[in-house]
Amino acid sequence: MSINYARAAGADFAAMRVASSHVTRQPSARPRLDDEIDKLAKTLSEDVTIAAERSQSARAAKAAAKVKEAANAWVAIHRRRFQADGTGNNEASAREIDDVDQLSNVVNQQIELLVNYTAGDGFLFRQRALAAIKRDLQLNVVALTVALLLSGLFSWLLARRIIGPVAIASKAASLQSRRALELDLREAMDKDEFTLFYQPIYDLRMDRISGFEALLRWPHPKRGLVPPDQFIPIAEDIGLITPLGEWVLNRACEQAAGWPSELKIAVNVSATQIRDPRFAEVIANALDASTLAPHRLELEITESVLLGNSAETVATLHKLKAQGLSIALDDFGTGYSSLSYLRSFPFDKLKIDQSFVRDATATNGSKLIVRAITSLGRSLGITITAEGVETIEQLDQIRAEGCNEAQGFLFSRPVPATEIASTILNLRGGLARRHLSGAMTG
Repeated sequence: MSINYARAAGADFAAMRVASSHVTRQPSARPRLDDEIDKLAKTLSEDVTIAAERSQSARAAKAAAKVKEAANAWVAIHRRRFQADGTGNNEASAREIDDVDQLSNVVNQQIELLVNYTAGDGFLFRQRALAAIKRDLQLNVVALTVALLLSGLFSWLLARRIIGPVAIASKAASLQSRRALELDLREAMDKDEFTLFYQPIYDLRMDRISGFEALLRWPHPKRGLVPPDQFIPIAEDIGLITPLGEWVLNRACEQAAGWPSELKIAVNVSATQIRDPRFAEVIANALDASTLAPHRLELEITESVLLGNSAETVATLHKLKAQGLSIALDDFGTGYSSLSYLRSFPFDKLKIDQSFVRDATATNGSKLIVRAITSLGRSLGITITAEGVETIEQLDQIRAEGCNEAQGFLFSRPVPATEIASTILNLRGGLARRHLSGAMTG
Protein backbone atom coordinates (compact mmCIF):
# COMPACT_ATOMS: atom_id res chain seq x y z
CA MET A 1 0.00 0.00 0.00
CA SER A 2 1.11 3.54 -0.68
CA ILE A 3 0.66 4.49 3.00
CA ASN A 4 3.49 2.09 3.98
CA TYR A 5 5.93 4.02 1.75
CA ALA A 6 4.74 7.32 3.23
CA ARG A 7 5.40 5.98 6.75
CA ALA A 8 8.79 4.63 5.67
CA ALA A 9 9.70 8.14 4.45
CA GLY A 10 9.04 9.45 7.96
CA ALA A 11 11.43 6.86 9.39
CA ASP A 12 14.05 7.76 6.74
CA PHE A 13 14.03 11.45 7.68
CA ALA A 14 14.09 10.69 11.41
CA ALA A 15 17.19 8.55 10.83
CA MET A 16 18.75 11.41 8.79
CA ARG A 17 18.31 13.82 11.70
CA VAL A 18 19.74 11.32 14.18
CA ALA A 19 22.79 10.76 11.95
CA SER A 20 23.22 14.53 11.56
CA SER A 21 23.31 15.03 15.33
CA HIS A 22 25.98 12.31 15.64
CA VAL A 23 28.19 14.15 13.11
CA THR A 24 28.37 17.10 15.52
CA ARG A 25 29.19 14.95 18.52
CA GLN A 26 31.53 12.57 16.70
CA PRO A 27 33.61 14.43 14.07
CA SER A 28 35.66 11.29 13.43
CA ALA A 29 32.59 9.45 12.25
CA ARG A 30 31.60 12.19 9.81
CA PRO A 31 32.45 10.43 6.50
CA ARG A 32 30.41 7.34 7.45
CA LEU A 33 27.49 9.37 8.78
CA ASP A 34 27.52 11.71 5.75
CA ASP A 35 27.36 8.66 3.50
CA GLU A 36 24.50 7.27 5.59
CA ILE A 37 22.63 10.60 5.26
CA ASP A 38 23.07 10.50 1.46
CA LYS A 39 21.70 6.96 1.29
CA LEU A 40 18.78 7.84 3.54
CA ALA A 41 18.02 10.92 1.43
CA LYS A 42 17.92 8.75 -1.70
CA THR A 43 15.67 6.20 0.03
CA LEU A 44 13.43 9.04 1.27
CA SER A 45 13.06 10.32 -2.30
CA GLU A 46 12.21 6.83 -3.58
CA ASP A 47 9.66 6.24 -0.81
CA VAL A 48 7.74 9.48 -1.38
CA THR A 49 7.82 8.97 -5.16
CA ILE A 50 6.35 5.47 -4.90
CA ALA A 51 3.76 6.64 -2.34
CA ALA A 52 2.60 9.43 -4.67
CA GLU A 53 2.57 7.22 -7.77
CA ARG A 54 0.57 4.45 -6.12
CA SER A 55 -1.81 6.91 -4.54
CA GLN A 56 -2.59 8.56 -7.91
CA SER A 57 -3.66 11.62 -5.95
CA ALA A 58 -2.74 15.14 -6.99
CA ARG A 59 -2.54 16.17 -3.35
CA ALA A 60 -0.18 13.30 -2.56
CA ALA A 61 2.03 14.18 -5.55
CA LYS A 62 2.20 17.81 -4.40
CA ALA A 63 3.11 16.79 -0.85
CA ALA A 64 5.77 14.38 -2.16
CA ALA A 65 7.33 17.14 -4.28
CA LYS A 66 7.47 19.46 -1.25
CA VAL A 67 9.07 16.70 0.84
CA LYS A 68 11.84 16.19 -1.73
CA GLU A 69 12.40 19.92 -2.18
CA ALA A 70 12.62 20.60 1.56
CA ALA A 71 14.73 17.48 2.21
CA ASN A 72 17.23 18.46 -0.53
CA ALA A 73 17.49 21.95 0.93
CA TRP A 74 17.96 20.46 4.40
CA VAL A 75 20.83 18.26 3.15
CA ALA A 76 22.47 21.23 1.39
CA ILE A 77 22.40 23.42 4.52
CA HIS A 78 23.54 20.46 6.64
CA ARG A 79 26.59 20.04 4.42
CA ARG A 80 27.48 23.75 4.50
CA ARG A 81 27.24 23.84 8.29
CA PHE A 82 29.46 20.85 8.87
CA GLN A 83 31.95 21.83 6.18
CA ALA A 84 32.30 25.07 8.09
CA ASP A 85 32.82 23.11 11.34
CA GLY A 86 35.49 21.00 9.65
CA THR A 87 37.51 24.09 8.68
CA GLY A 88 37.44 25.45 12.20
CA ASN A 89 34.76 28.06 11.56
CA ASN A 90 32.37 27.56 14.47
CA GLU A 91 30.35 30.72 13.80
CA ALA A 92 27.42 29.00 12.09
CA SER A 93 24.87 31.71 11.51
CA ALA A 94 21.65 31.71 13.49
CA ARG A 95 19.82 32.05 10.19
CA GLU A 96 21.21 28.72 8.87
CA ILE A 97 20.31 26.94 12.12
CA ASP A 98 16.80 28.38 11.90
CA ASP A 99 16.62 27.29 8.25
CA VAL A 100 17.52 23.68 9.19
CA ASP A 101 14.81 23.59 11.86
CA GLN A 102 12.28 25.24 9.52
CA LEU A 103 13.04 22.77 6.72
CA SER A 104 12.77 19.87 9.18
CA ASN A 105 9.33 21.09 10.16
CA VAL A 106 8.32 21.39 6.50
CA VAL A 107 9.49 17.83 5.73
CA ASN A 108 7.66 16.39 8.76
CA GLN A 109 4.47 18.35 8.01
CA GLN A 110 4.42 17.30 4.36
CA ILE A 111 5.16 13.65 5.25
CA GLU A 112 2.26 13.75 7.70
CA LEU A 113 0.04 15.13 4.91
CA LEU A 114 1.33 12.45 2.55
CA VAL A 115 0.42 9.75 5.11
CA ASN A 116 -3.06 11.23 5.45
CA TYR A 117 -3.54 11.50 1.67
CA THR A 118 -2.35 7.94 1.00
CA ALA A 119 -4.48 6.65 3.87
CA GLY A 120 -7.43 8.02 1.95
CA ASP A 121 -6.69 5.94 -1.17
CA GLY A 122 -9.61 3.66 -0.40
CA PHE A 123 -11.90 6.68 -0.05
CA LEU A 124 -10.78 8.08 -3.42
CA PHE A 125 -11.36 4.70 -5.05
CA ARG A 126 -14.88 4.57 -3.65
CA GLN A 127 -15.56 8.11 -4.86
CA ARG A 128 -14.48 7.19 -8.39
CA ALA A 129 -16.57 4.03 -8.29
CA LEU A 130 -19.61 5.99 -7.12
CA ALA A 131 -19.09 8.50 -9.93
CA ALA A 132 -19.03 5.67 -12.50
CA ILE A 133 -22.20 4.17 -11.02
CA LYS A 134 -23.89 7.56 -11.15
CA ARG A 135 -23.10 7.87 -14.86
CA ASP A 136 -24.52 4.40 -15.49
CA LEU A 137 -27.67 5.23 -13.57
CA GLN A 138 -28.24 8.29 -15.72
CA LEU A 139 -28.29 6.10 -18.86
CA ASN A 140 -31.33 4.11 -17.81
CA VAL A 141 -32.89 5.61 -14.70
CA VAL A 142 -36.30 4.03 -15.12
CA ALA A 143 -35.08 0.45 -15.63
CA LEU A 144 -32.60 0.62 -12.75
CA THR A 145 -35.18 2.18 -10.45
CA VAL A 146 -37.62 -0.67 -11.12
CA ALA A 147 -34.82 -3.22 -10.61
CA LEU A 148 -33.81 -1.62 -7.31
CA LEU A 149 -37.40 -1.55 -6.09
CA LEU A 150 -37.87 -5.21 -6.94
CA SER A 151 -34.52 -6.04 -5.34
CA GLY A 152 -35.52 -4.16 -2.20
CA LEU A 153 -38.85 -5.94 -2.06
CA PHE A 154 -37.29 -9.37 -2.44
CA SER A 155 -34.61 -8.49 0.13
CA TRP A 156 -37.28 -7.39 2.61
CA LEU A 157 -39.25 -10.60 2.10
CA LEU A 158 -36.08 -12.69 2.43
CA ALA A 159 -35.01 -10.87 5.59
CA ARG A 160 -38.47 -11.12 7.13
CA ARG A 161 -39.07 -14.78 6.39
CA ILE A 162 -35.60 -16.34 6.50
CA ILE A 163 -32.63 -14.16 7.42
CA GLY A 164 -34.29 -12.38 10.37
CA PRO A 165 -35.03 -15.50 12.43
CA VAL A 166 -31.64 -17.02 11.50
CA ALA A 167 -29.77 -13.86 12.52
CA ILE A 168 -31.61 -13.64 15.83
CA ALA A 169 -30.91 -17.30 16.54
CA SER A 170 -27.25 -16.86 15.54
CA LYS A 171 -26.81 -13.85 17.81
CA ALA A 172 -28.44 -15.68 20.71
CA ALA A 173 -26.15 -18.67 20.14
CA SER A 174 -23.12 -16.40 20.00
CA LEU A 175 -24.04 -14.70 23.26
CA GLN A 176 -24.67 -18.06 24.88
CA SER A 177 -21.31 -19.38 23.66
CA ARG A 178 -19.52 -16.30 25.00
CA ARG A 179 -21.27 -16.60 28.35
CA ALA A 180 -20.24 -20.24 28.59
CA LEU A 181 -16.63 -19.29 27.78
CA GLU A 182 -16.72 -16.60 30.48
CA LEU A 183 -17.82 -19.15 33.07
CA ASP A 184 -15.16 -21.62 31.93
CA LEU A 185 -12.53 -18.86 32.09
CA ARG A 186 -13.38 -18.03 35.71
CA GLU A 187 -13.32 -21.72 36.57
CA ALA A 188 -9.95 -22.13 34.83
CA MET A 189 -8.50 -19.37 37.03
CA ASP A 190 -9.71 -21.19 40.14
CA LYS A 191 -8.43 -24.59 38.95
CA ASP A 192 -5.10 -23.30 37.57
CA GLU A 193 -5.75 -24.74 34.10
CA PHE A 194 -3.43 -22.33 32.28
CA THR A 195 0.09 -23.11 31.17
CA LEU A 196 3.00 -21.33 29.51
CA PHE A 197 4.75 -22.22 26.28
CA TYR A 198 8.06 -20.65 25.28
CA GLN A 199 9.43 -19.60 21.89
CA PRO A 200 13.19 -18.99 21.54
CA ILE A 201 14.61 -15.59 20.60
CA TYR A 202 17.74 -16.05 18.46
CA ASP A 203 20.77 -13.73 18.53
CA LEU A 204 21.89 -13.44 14.89
CA ARG A 205 25.28 -11.96 15.73
CA MET A 206 26.21 -14.54 18.40
CA ASP A 207 24.45 -17.37 16.50
CA ARG A 208 22.75 -18.71 19.62
CA ILE A 209 19.59 -18.45 21.72
CA SER A 210 19.45 -15.25 23.76
CA GLY A 211 16.17 -15.92 25.55
CA PHE A 212 12.55 -17.06 25.32
CA GLU A 213 9.19 -15.33 25.02
CA ALA A 214 6.48 -16.62 27.36
CA LEU A 215 3.18 -17.38 25.59
CA LEU A 216 -0.03 -18.10 27.52
CA ARG A 217 -1.98 -21.26 26.61
CA TRP A 218 -5.30 -22.64 27.88
CA PRO A 219 -5.69 -26.42 27.45
CA HIS A 220 -9.42 -26.72 28.16
CA PRO A 221 -10.47 -30.21 29.34
CA LYS A 222 -13.37 -30.32 26.84
CA ARG A 223 -12.72 -27.58 24.25
CA GLY A 224 -9.10 -28.52 23.71
CA LEU A 225 -6.47 -25.80 23.26
CA VAL A 226 -8.34 -22.46 23.27
CA PRO A 227 -6.54 -19.81 21.12
CA PRO A 228 -5.41 -16.71 23.08
CA ASP A 229 -7.25 -14.38 20.68
CA GLN A 230 -10.49 -16.00 21.85
CA PHE A 231 -10.09 -15.80 25.62
CA ILE A 232 -7.74 -12.81 26.18
CA PRO A 233 -10.33 -10.19 25.01
CA ILE A 234 -12.95 -11.83 27.25
CA ALA A 235 -10.53 -11.79 30.19
CA GLU A 236 -10.05 -8.05 29.61
CA ASP A 237 -13.81 -7.44 29.43
CA ILE A 238 -14.65 -9.29 32.67
CA GLY A 239 -11.70 -7.97 34.70
CA LEU A 240 -9.57 -11.12 34.79
CA ILE A 241 -6.63 -9.81 32.75
CA THR A 242 -4.85 -8.33 35.79
CA PRO A 243 -4.81 -11.52 37.94
CA LEU A 244 -4.12 -13.61 34.82
CA GLY A 245 -1.21 -11.35 33.86
CA GLU A 246 0.15 -11.55 37.41
CA TRP A 247 0.01 -15.35 37.21
CA VAL A 248 1.96 -15.28 33.93
CA LEU A 249 4.67 -13.04 35.42
CA ASN A 250 5.08 -15.21 38.51
CA ARG A 251 5.17 -18.49 36.58
CA ALA A 252 7.52 -17.18 33.86
CA CYS A 253 10.01 -15.77 36.37
CA GLU A 254 9.84 -18.95 38.45
CA GLN A 255 10.61 -21.21 35.48
CA ALA A 256 13.22 -18.90 33.92
CA ALA A 257 15.18 -18.81 37.18
CA GLY A 258 16.22 -22.41 36.47
CA TRP A 259 17.61 -21.67 33.01
CA PRO A 260 21.22 -20.74 32.14
CA SER A 261 21.95 -17.26 33.50
CA GLU A 262 22.60 -15.72 30.06
CA LEU A 263 19.03 -16.37 28.88
CA LYS A 264 16.34 -13.69 29.21
CA ILE A 265 12.59 -14.18 29.60
CA ALA A 266 10.22 -11.87 27.69
CA VAL A 267 6.68 -11.41 29.03
CA ASN A 268 3.82 -9.55 27.31
CA VAL A 269 1.96 -7.09 29.53
CA SER A 270 -1.33 -5.35 28.74
CA ALA A 271 -2.33 -1.70 29.06
CA THR A 272 -4.57 -2.63 32.01
CA GLN A 273 -1.64 -4.17 33.88
CA ILE A 274 0.69 -1.21 33.27
CA ARG A 275 -1.94 1.25 34.51
CA ASP A 276 -2.51 -0.74 37.70
CA PRO A 277 -0.93 1.22 40.61
CA ARG A 278 0.31 -2.12 42.01
CA PHE A 279 2.13 -3.16 38.84
CA ALA A 280 5.64 -2.20 39.98
CA GLU A 281 5.00 -4.07 43.22
CA VAL A 282 3.78 -7.12 41.29
CA ILE A 283 7.04 -7.13 39.28
CA ALA A 284 9.15 -6.78 42.43
CA ASN A 285 7.30 -9.63 44.15
CA ALA A 286 7.71 -11.92 41.12
CA LEU A 287 11.46 -11.25 41.01
CA ASP A 288 11.89 -11.71 44.77
CA ALA A 289 9.91 -14.94 44.90
CA SER A 290 11.79 -16.47 41.94
CA THR A 291 15.24 -14.92 42.73
CA LEU A 292 15.43 -14.03 39.01
CA ALA A 293 17.87 -11.19 38.28
CA PRO A 294 16.01 -8.06 37.06
CA HIS A 295 18.19 -7.71 33.95
CA ARG A 296 16.93 -11.10 32.74
CA LEU A 297 13.28 -9.93 32.61
CA GLU A 298 12.04 -8.15 29.50
CA LEU A 299 8.55 -6.62 29.33
CA GLU A 300 6.88 -6.42 25.91
CA ILE A 301 4.25 -3.72 25.38
CA THR A 302 2.29 -2.52 22.34
CA GLU A 303 1.42 1.03 21.27
CA SER A 304 -1.99 0.70 22.93
CA VAL A 305 -0.22 0.85 26.30
CA LEU A 306 1.03 4.37 25.49
CA LEU A 307 -2.35 5.73 24.38
CA GLY A 308 -4.52 7.62 26.84
CA ASN A 309 -2.66 8.53 30.01
CA SER A 310 0.75 8.28 28.38
CA ALA A 311 2.62 10.52 30.86
CA GLU A 312 1.76 8.30 33.82
CA THR A 313 2.49 5.16 31.79
CA VAL A 314 5.89 6.47 30.68
CA ALA A 315 6.70 7.33 34.31
CA THR A 316 5.93 3.71 35.30
CA LEU A 317 8.12 2.38 32.48
CA HIS A 318 10.99 4.64 33.56
CA LYS A 319 10.67 3.30 37.10
CA LEU A 320 10.80 -0.31 35.88
CA LYS A 321 13.76 0.41 33.59
CA ALA A 322 15.61 1.99 36.52
CA GLN A 323 15.21 -1.30 38.38
CA GLY A 324 17.16 -3.06 35.61
CA LEU A 325 14.33 -4.44 33.46
CA SER A 326 14.35 -4.21 29.66
CA ILE A 327 11.36 -2.70 27.81
CA ALA A 328 10.46 -3.77 24.25
CA LEU A 329 7.92 -2.19 21.87
CA ASP A 330 6.07 -5.09 20.22
CA ASP A 331 4.45 -5.22 16.74
CA PHE A 332 6.33 -2.09 15.60
CA GLY A 333 5.28 -0.96 12.14
CA THR A 334 1.57 -1.51 12.70
CA GLY A 335 -0.92 0.88 14.30
CA TYR A 336 0.28 4.46 14.51
CA SER A 337 4.02 3.63 14.79
CA SER A 338 4.55 7.17 16.06
CA LEU A 339 8.16 8.24 16.36
CA SER A 340 7.14 10.38 19.34
CA TYR A 341 7.06 7.16 21.41
CA LEU A 342 10.75 6.64 20.73
CA ARG A 343 11.42 10.21 21.84
CA SER A 344 9.38 9.97 25.05
CA PHE A 345 10.86 6.67 26.23
CA PRO A 346 14.24 4.97 25.62
CA PHE A 347 13.08 1.51 24.54
CA ASP A 348 15.65 -1.27 24.64
CA LYS A 349 14.13 -3.17 21.74
CA LEU A 350 11.78 -2.80 18.76
CA LYS A 351 10.06 -5.95 17.44
CA ILE A 352 9.18 -5.73 13.74
CA ASP A 353 5.69 -7.10 13.13
CA GLN A 354 5.67 -10.48 11.39
CA SER A 355 3.54 -9.19 8.52
CA PHE A 356 6.50 -7.11 7.24
CA VAL A 357 8.99 -9.95 7.82
CA ARG A 358 6.77 -12.43 5.98
CA ASP A 359 6.50 -10.13 2.93
CA ALA A 360 10.10 -8.84 3.00
CA THR A 361 11.20 -11.35 0.38
CA ALA A 362 8.07 -10.89 -1.75
CA THR A 363 7.32 -7.16 -1.87
CA ASN A 364 9.70 -4.23 -2.13
CA GLY A 365 7.53 -2.13 0.19
CA SER A 366 7.87 -4.47 3.18
CA LYS A 367 11.60 -4.79 2.56
CA LEU A 368 12.01 -1.02 2.60
CA ILE A 369 10.03 -0.75 5.84
CA VAL A 370 12.23 -3.40 7.49
CA ARG A 371 15.29 -1.50 6.26
CA ALA A 372 13.96 1.81 7.61
CA ILE A 373 13.20 0.34 11.04
CA THR A 374 16.60 -1.35 11.35
CA SER A 375 18.33 1.87 10.26
CA LEU A 376 16.36 3.82 12.85
CA GLY A 377 17.21 1.28 15.55
CA ARG A 378 20.90 1.31 14.62
CA SER A 379 20.98 5.12 14.85
CA LEU A 380 19.23 5.13 18.24
CA GLY A 381 21.18 2.19 19.65
CA ILE A 382 18.04 0.01 19.96
CA THR A 383 18.02 -3.77 19.43
CA ILE A 384 15.83 -4.83 16.47
CA THR A 385 14.05 -8.20 16.56
CA ALA A 386 12.27 -9.66 13.52
CA GLU A 387 9.18 -11.73 14.36
CA GLY A 388 7.63 -14.54 12.32
CA VAL A 389 10.76 -15.80 10.53
CA GLU A 390 9.75 -19.07 8.86
CA THR A 391 12.16 -19.58 5.94
CA ILE A 392 15.88 -19.37 5.26
CA GLU A 393 15.15 -16.69 2.61
CA GLN A 394 13.45 -14.50 5.20
CA LEU A 395 16.33 -15.06 7.63
CA ASP A 396 18.91 -14.06 4.99
CA GLN A 397 16.88 -10.94 4.16
CA ILE A 398 16.47 -9.65 7.72
CA ARG A 399 20.10 -10.50 8.52
CA ALA A 400 21.21 -8.50 5.47
CA GLU A 401 19.08 -5.55 6.60
CA GLY A 402 20.87 -5.55 9.97
CA CYS A 403 18.36 -7.08 12.41
CA ASN A 404 19.97 -8.13 15.69
CA GLU A 405 17.57 -10.91 16.68
CA ALA A 406 14.98 -13.19 15.07
CA GLN A 407 12.07 -15.26 16.25
CA GLY A 408 9.81 -17.71 14.44
CA PHE A 409 9.05 -21.26 13.40
CA LEU A 410 12.36 -21.51 11.51
CA PHE A 411 14.07 -21.78 14.89
CA SER A 412 11.34 -23.50 16.90
CA ARG A 413 7.63 -23.56 17.54
CA PRO A 414 6.54 -22.57 21.06
CA VAL A 415 7.38 -25.44 23.43
CA PRO A 416 6.28 -26.33 26.98
CA ALA A 417 8.66 -25.79 29.89
CA THR A 418 9.60 -29.48 29.85
CA GLU A 419 11.16 -29.08 26.38
CA ILE A 420 13.25 -25.98 27.12
CA ALA A 421 16.44 -27.98 27.74
CA SER A 422 16.14 -29.98 24.49
CA THR A 423 15.39 -26.78 22.53
CA ILE A 424 18.53 -25.13 23.91
CA LEU A 425 20.60 -28.19 23.02
CA ASN A 426 19.08 -28.34 19.54
CA LEU A 427 20.13 -24.76 18.78
CA ARG A 428 23.34 -24.67 20.82
CA GLY A 429 25.55 -25.53 17.83
CA GLY A 430 24.11 -22.67 15.76
CA LEU A 431 21.33 -22.55 13.20
CA ALA A 432 23.53 -23.56 10.24
CA ARG A 433 24.74 -26.73 12.00
CA ARG A 434 21.16 -27.61 12.98
CA HIS A 435 19.93 -27.44 9.38
CA LEU A 436 22.98 -29.33 8.12
CA SER A 437 22.25 -32.10 10.65
CA GLY A 438 18.59 -32.13 9.59
CA ALA A 439 19.58 -32.45 5.93
CA MET A 440 21.90 -35.40 6.70
CA THR A 441 19.29 -37.29 8.71
CA GLY A 442 16.31 -36.36 6.51
